[in-house]
Amino acid sequence: MLKKFLLSIVLGGLLAFNATVSLANDVWLTPAEQNVKVLDPVKLDLWMDFHDDPTLGSGVDTFYNSGLLSFVSFEFDTTLPGWGKPSGAYYQPTVLPDGELNGLGFGDFGGLTGPYKIGTFTFQAINKGKNNVTLQQNDIPLGEFYSANTFDAQVINFKGAEVNVIPEPVSAILFLFGMDGLGICKKKKEE
Repeated sequence: MLKKFLLSIVLGGLLAFNATVSLANDVWLTPAEQNVKVLDPVKLDLWMDFHDDPTLGSGVDTFYNSGLLSFVSFEFDTTLPGWGKPSGAYYQPTVLPDGELNGLGFGDFGGLTGPYKIGTFTFQAINKGKNNVTLQQNDIPLGEFYSANTFDAQVINFKGAEVNVIPEPVSAILFLFGMDGLGICKKKKEE
């Protein structure tokens, strides 16, 4: 009798533990950190992984310092499940003037698992400084992510990226101007 009682406590504890374990519902950017020079392109890949609890999808808002980066484009990865099919839905973000890309949307009525690359953001570095590009759940117009299995709202782990825009080294620029100047002087002497 004591064995059955102890076994029921252990099994109950395991069930309770299993019910509280968080599911891997992740959306993140890669690379997590990069250094670029002013006027260089900045590429960030957007990834998702819902292998523990497939998602119907939703939207992501992306925030960046518009004084350091200028948004150029977002290109979806066309190998995503549902791409080009009636069950899939993919929406370009709306560019807002304060450094927000609102409502980048993706989903599939069959459920998306992962890991999958959603697509690639392209920015241009316009000023030096440190920029944390962050992600968060879209509020309007797409709202929360929902489970394809239970139709319950999902909790998502968002991970952004850090972009360090560094100035062009002055010594390298001066060296190039100096070399150009020597070339001009040499041409004048030859004439």
